[in-house]
Amino acid sequence: MTYSKKVRRRAALQAVGAILAAWAVPSRAQTPARIPIVAVPLIAAGPDDPLLTQLRRGLSEQGYVDGKNIRIEYRSSEGTIERLPAVLHELIEMKVDVIVAGAAPIVAAAKEATKTIPIVMVGWEYDPVAAGFVASLSRPGGNVTGVYLSSDETVGKRLELIKELLPNATSVSVLYDSFGASQFSQLERPQR
Repeated sequence: MTYSKKVRRRAALQAVGAILAAWAVPSRAQTPARIPIVAVPLIAAGPDDPLLTQLRRGLSEQGYVDGKNIRIEYRSSEGTIERLPAVLHELIEMKVDVIVAGAAPIVAAAKEATKTIPIVMVGWEYDPVAAGFVASLSRPGGNVTGVYLSSDETVGKRLELIKELLPNATSVSVLYDSFGASQFSQLERPQR
């Protein structure tokens, strides 16, 4: 895992931890406290997905252990974005306390599915303001909050570093997915 991915995931986990810490006010009632449920809708993943692994690790660092004092429920849309509304409906029916959403299609589907459950987005491949998920970065409004780590501006710098490290290179190959299209467009621009 690269350093920037670690930083992004750590920031996202801190955001989730902060929300859960604020939510988990000690109960004074005689009934046992309900265990908070964190929903993690995914496009295509299983129980060993790196996001889930990092989420569990980060929450445990904050004192939240999956299955003990918190419950993490993930669901996959099995690679089909069109199935996200059904996945979110299933999670919302479980009376989840917070939704952790990474990819832009998941945030969009979650925002459409609920106006009351907090959605913690982890935006690193999209601008949440431009996508209409939040009103502004300083005052998101609504029920969507989270972390936005813009890397579009640094993509050109990364290419410059590659040129410095490999001055005789005549071409560079780039692998990306549709979620990184804005970063790829930054690479296509002529470099100084």
